[in-house]
Amino acid sequence: PDPTTVTVHAPPGTPVLVSVDGAEPVSCTTSCSVTVTGDGAHVVRATAAGTTAEVAIPIDTHPPLVTVAAPTPGTRIRQGSASATSFTCSSAVTITTCTGPAMLDSSQPGARTASFTGTDRFGLRTTVDVPYYVDGTPPDLVFDTTPPVLTNDGEATFRFSATDPDEPDHPVTFTCQLDDAAPSECTSPHTASVPSPIDGTHRFKVVAIDRVGNRASAGYEW
Repeated sequence: PDPTTVTVHAPPGTPVLVSVDGAEPVSCTTSCSVTVTGDGAHVVRATAAGTTAEVAIPIDTHPPLVTVAAPTPGTRIRQGSASATSFTCSSAVTITTCTGPAMLDSSQPGARTASFTGTDRFGLRTTVDVPYYVDGTPPDLVFDTTPPVLTNDGEATFRFSATDPDEPDHPVTFTCQLDDAAPSECTSPHTASVPSPIDGTHRFKVVAIDRVGNRASAGYEW
């Protein structure tokens, strides 16, 4: 703590000289006290009966610095996702504990807070609370127009749209898939080209993905 009092004892009747950080020594007999103040590493030196002793007195009035690299305030994560945190604690003196969640709790949707705490050996403590949001709502996806159910045209044009209920101002992305082909990124309108021969039932699937990875899908057969 600041200030700290240091008391020096010597055999009865023994002259004692005590100095702090090399300053002019204080003289006393048998027992005397000096006050150490101010942040930093201090040294108290005592001399009695031809013997000198030193003791180091570190003083720190500043609590630890807790730095959170992840999450940043306002981070959004998908419900059920695994999102690791990253944080450090530092101090001029020894850090005794540096605690916080290793992973963000994404079990329930809504506004959440992650707390990170550093404590030094003097008991000074700093806690940083970081708000984040768990998004568990998939986009609202609809077909706006589709081709006829029965057609002889191998080119089928689909129009579709989606919004994110949690973040209406943020656009979603889409993937499109025809029959058993691999899905690929797409936009609306999208024209699916059915390979020859075109006869038979075909299926078109579109998936809307919001910025945290929530998905909604819609399919159409013709």
